[in-house]
Amino acid sequence: MRKLFKALVLCALSWAIVVPAFSQEELLKLDRSGRPILVMDEALHWSSPISVYSDSDLEMFVPDITTTGWIQWNARRYRQTGTYIVSVFSFYKSDYFCRKELIPAGHKTDPKWLESCSSLRYQRKLVTIDTRKRNATFLQTIVMEKDALYNPQNQKNMRSTVPLSKVVPRRAYDRISEIVGREINEYRGMTVEEVIQSDSKTVLNMMKGTMTPDQQQGCPNATPEQLQNWHNTGCPPAISPAPASH
Repeated sequence: MRKLFKALVLCALSWAIVVPAFSQEELLKLDRSGRPILVMDEALHWSSPISVYSDSDLEMFVPDITTTGWIQWNARRYRQTGTYIVSVFSFYKSDYFCRKELIPAGHKTDPKWLESCSSLRYQRKLVTIDTRKRNATFLQTIVMEKDALYNPQNQKNMRSTVPLSKVVPRRAYDRISEIVGREINEYRGMTVEEVIQSDSKTVLNMMKGTMTPDQQQGCPNATPEQLQNWHNTGCPPAISPAPASH
């Protein structure tokens, strides 16, 4: 019963914190002090985290949103709509934030809630940021205990849109958008959509290069020299076998 209550409390906390993640046994890797040193992004790729906010009780991270791969996936959407999707990790250095913000009124001294707060150490959020409408849409949240392992009981899917002016801490999300805007505006490479389109054209041209004028693959009975020039000369006529001599 105690474990069930603890699970229910953590679920409630995940709703209270507002925001996102995915279902993996590990979503982050820690150093000996418990600080994240690797985090998993929304495409399930590991990277070294970027710290976007820190105080005495809380530090917040995002995956490395400066990598070419991350920028390629988000550049087109950001340029067209001003939006991007990102995983946001919180590392609670103490239970102060939980006790202050997450325990409901009337339960501030409840030992069971306090025990659950002492266990809560990490949170992963999946959030869409709209830099033009100035809002954030929270899609999913996972809270984790000191072992930082994923527990499906502590995951919530949602769709909650709030103004960026009301997201806490505001400075963290402003910092994320600052990095994303700078990196994408400076990026001169292809987006993932352009890469796929380019690869598709290459494959199509390669396929066309193997087709003969009569839409058949290759040239039967052609010599290597004839194969090199069949686009100009066409395939040589098939040579009928000589009649058998009697």
